[in-house]
Order: sequence, then structure tokens, then C-alpha cells
Amino acid sequence: MASFSNQFTATNLAASIPEIWTPIVLEQMFASTVASNFFLDLSEWTTEGGSLFDVANLYTNTFSVETQSTQGAQVTLQDPSQVKVQLAVNTHNYVAALAGDKDIAQLQKSFNFNVEYANQMRKTTMNALETNLFGLWSSLATNLITNSAAVFQDYEARQAISDIESQNLDDTEFGNLAFFLHPNVFWNQAAAITKYYQAYSLNSRDNSSIVESGTINGKPHSNGLRGEIYNIPIYVSTNVVDNLGGYRNLLAHKNAFGFGIQTPGGAPVRVQSEYLLENLGLLIVTDIVFGVVVVRDPFGVVITVSDSLTSA
Repeated sequence: MASFSNQFTATNLAASIPEIWTPIVLEQMFASTVASNFFLDLSEWTTEGGSLFDVANLYTNTFSVETQSTQGAQVTLQDPSQVKVQLAVNTHNYVAALAGDKDIAQLQKSFNFNVEYANQMRKTTMNALETNLFGLWSSLATNLITNSAAVFQDYEARQAISDIESQNLDDTEFGNLAFFLHPNVFWNQAAAITKYYQAYSLNSRDNSSIVESGTINGKPHSNGLRGEIYNIPIYVSTNVVDNLGGYRNLLAHKNAFGFGIQTPGGAPVRVQSEYLLENLGLLIVTDIVFGVVVVRDPFGVVITVSDSLTSA
């Protein structure tokens, strides 16, 4: 059989071999919206205008019991001063992009450029509210558990619960608590705690451990929910702050933080587009107007653990 050389190669034929664009788009992934789905939403009052919104705070100025040692004597009056929590709607975040006519005309048409990018811009803008809410960790001062040289342990969970329950949390309010852990803390630290996953520690009545029969409490992953510790749900988010070598995880009551959205148009994020003749292009802008505030400091616990150590 004859032996040939100099046969065509893909390099030789590169000018004739087409590239086919599929309709598949690799979209950016975002952290689940867990904070703004959980904490106190004051948007009902911010949508009508105004920049400062007050919540009366009575719990920091309490009454005390007096003793009537002399019957018939005049009673001693008390007048604890009221204070207020004030939400300032002072943040206006946006994402803007403009593409010229020539470039838009030459874009491949297998997917809608405007729609895909507007959706990514909207999610990026909404994520700003999440990061601001998690950033409130630095304003908490009452309950701080700091162990940035070690991994998350069951003791930190129990201490955090004790810190909040020591505020005389009403039993009916216990269902308004949640843990917020960074995924690295949940999967590489907390999920390695034996009592959270071994069968002997499962409560047959309420299944209050993380893992049961290979699932998360028999429930699918849903919007950041990953299970429960002591009947308190655990949410994971990459928006949990990593600061100075430690993840600033939280155990919080829903009234620990508050926020208000005041974006014109009524939606949390406004999406607008306009053709600009002076630019010969299409402008897309997404924006959000909001404010965040610590509402009840003692109802939040910062749990700082290592951002580099893992458990076997």
C-alpha cells in the first residue's frame, strides 16, 4: 500500500471549518438570596417616600420593681426614656452598560444579548443588598464569639443559642432564628461534627440534626437551606463576610437586622434600557435604592471561625 505524506490537517483547513455557536449561555452564578428573605423588611413604609424611618425601641429602657415598705406612702414614679432605631435609606447602587450599533449588529444571534446581560446585571444589583445586610456583622457589639484560629464546633452553636436565649427570647419567637454560615464553614467544618450526622444523635420526633439517611433532614437543597442544628435552620451564603482570616458567620433573629427598599417603580431592582442617538448605542441600567440597619443588637451573634482550617 502506498504511503502518503502532506495530507490535509485541521490547521490547513482552518479557514473552511466553521465555528457553530450553540444557544447555550454560561450564566454567572450568584449566592442564594437568604438575608433579604429572612430579616425584617421595612419596605412597606419606605415606598411612600422619605429618607429616615424610625422604629420605637422600648426594650433598652426598662421598668424596675419598687417595694412599698410603708403602706399608704406615695408611689415612686419611673420614666424610662424612649429611644429609636432609625433606618436611613441612603444607598443607590447601579450597574450600567452600553453597546454600540455596529457591535450589536455583528453579535451572533443564537441568544439574546440584551436579555441575558440585563438579567445578569439585575442579579448583580440585587446581590448588593445581600452583601450590605451581611456587612452589618461589624455593627454588632453584644454577642461576639471569636475563634478565628479554630474550626466551627458544636460549642459555638450552643453558646450562640445561649447568648440569644439569655435575652429572654419568647418561646414563640424561637422559630424566627437562623444560622448563616459560609459554605466552607458548613461543608468543611460544621458538617464534620459527629453528633450532627450520626444516626444515634438523630431525634426521631423532629430530626434535628443536619443529615438524615443521606439527605439534609429529608429535604432538598432550597434557596440556601442546608439543614438544622437544634431545630434552627442553617442557610449558607458566600456573602458571609471573610475578614482578617475569619468567616463572620451569624446566628440571628429576624429582627436583628432590618432593611428597606425604595427603588422607583415598585420592584426591588429596576431594569431600564434606552437607545441613545448621541452614542449610537443601547444603554442598559439596573439600579436599587435601599438602606440597612441593626434593629436589635442582642438578637444577633457573630460566630468567627477560621477561613482556612478544615475538619477531617
